[in-house]
Amino acid sequence: MVIAYVGVNHRNHLIALRFVLGVTEAGFFPGTLLYMSFWYRKMELARRFSVFYSASLLAGAFGGLLAGAILSGLDGARGLSAWKWLFVSE
Repeated sequence: MVIAYVGVNHRNHLIALRFVLGVTEAGFFPGTLLYMSFWYRKMELARRFSVFYSASLLAGAFGGLLAGAILSGLDGARGLSAWKWLFVSE
């Protein structure tokens, strides 16, 4: 789904694609927590939830650094804009 961003050339198409992606990914985080509650006991859940949440925060932090490097270095490479390279690298 994310690779479809490379083919987007108009702002309205980008907004529609972001909306569809958001709808499909909306239940991932709470669904993961729900599934974890099926497998682990109450005494284990706090640590598992905190590790999952911390991993999400770290991924966001390093993702921002990686996005900055991609935006500054790959603009115009092989005929693609830098923002399209972000989605190719994902």
